[in-house]
Amino acid sequence: MKVRGTEGTTNLLGIVFLLVGMIMIVASVCTFVGEKQFEAKAEKTTAVITEIDRYTTGSGDDRTTHHDVYVEYRVDRQVYNCMLNTYTSSMYEGKEIEVMYDPENPGDVRVSNYIAPIILVFMGLIFGGVGGGMFFVNVAASGKRKKLLENGDRVTGTITNVITVTNVRINHRHPYKAEVEVNDPFTGERYLYSSKQVMDDIYYMVGSTVDVYVDRDDKSKYYVDLDSVAADDYPSEKVHDFR
Repeated sequence: MKVRGTEGTTNLLGIVFLLVGMIMIVASVCTFVGEKQFEAKAEKTTAVITEIDRYTTGSGDDRTTHHDVYVEYRVDRQVYNCMLNTYTSSMYEGKEIEVMYDPENPGDVRVSNYIAPIILVFMGLIFGGVGGGMFFVNVAASGKRKKLLENGDRVTGTITNVITVTNVRINHRHPYKAEVEVNDPFTGERYLYSSKQVMDDIYYMVGSTVDVYVDRDDKSKYYVDLDSVAADDYPSEKVHDFR
């Protein structure tokens, strides 16, 4: 029976974060290009802010205030009342501002706004960095594990304890890891190791023997192979005692 590690979940999360970050960056670039193309063909005029509609969404800590800004301006003697594409704290009803409009569609009115693309790029870099880091850390760990399994010295250890990793939560669950003791019969030295984090409850493994693969040149580099725990050490039944 293979023990379920956390790599699959963290790899998936890493890929999702990386994709979200890339989408944000692409969206910011598209928004920036769209704004520049609009500015290239737009005409400028003066508009008056006629109304700022304030409303909130969500509740508690997720409560967010929104502002819809409406302006009035004149193009070729025709008056337009349209909603603006953005809001800033300096805006107020009655204020005159310079706006841009599409001469082929005068109802399309905007002011220069590069804050949104900048925020999207910033958020995209954060998501992409976190996701890429998670993914490549797992890939590197997998490579080191494979190298140890192929070239490391296999020694036998004893699982002395299993701890719950309370500072990590994956899918609303804390992972586990085993603490292992290896005794060198020739030198009498003891080596203490710990396994990778796993999602399965492995408390029943306490006292079991387990294979540990150690770099012969650097004993601080190792891999605890929980899958090597003998099948006889697995519980034959699960008891749920609610006394």
